[in-house]
Amino acid sequence: MAHIVQVLKAYSPHLKIGSRVTMNEVVSFIAGRTGLNRGIIYMVLYEIKDALLFFHRSGRSVKLEGLGCFTPKIDLKGKIDVTNRIPSDFKAELNKPNAFEGEIINRDMIGKSIGDLIARWNDEHTDDKINIG
Repeated sequence: MAHIVQVLKAYSPHLKIGSRVTMNEVVSFIAGRTGLNRGIIYMVLYEIKDALLFFHRSGRSVKLEGLGCFTPKIDLKGKIDVTNRIPSDFKAELNKPNAFEGEIINRDMIGKSIGDLIARWNDEHTDDKINIG
């Protein structure tokens, strides 16, 4: 018998993630929009990284307007990590109607319930149904 995890993996909407953007691509993008020298842009980006490390090492979070709040945290093993809370206006820009230009896998399942996903699974997997009993 199938499990709900299989259903979610098979039919939940998710984004097809393209190739990772490199630092060089980001620098080129910024240079093209601002006219700034690529070397200056690299320097500023590396300085932002160094500033985050500096402040996080002293246990401080860093808020960068438009990018979010970067906060150091520690786990039970003593490993330090960083979380980033994205600003709501950033998320709102991503979620504007028709703003997303990438590929959404299972787009037709947006807005559907778990019951709808299970029903689709059961229709397509008659020999491995999920009992919604």
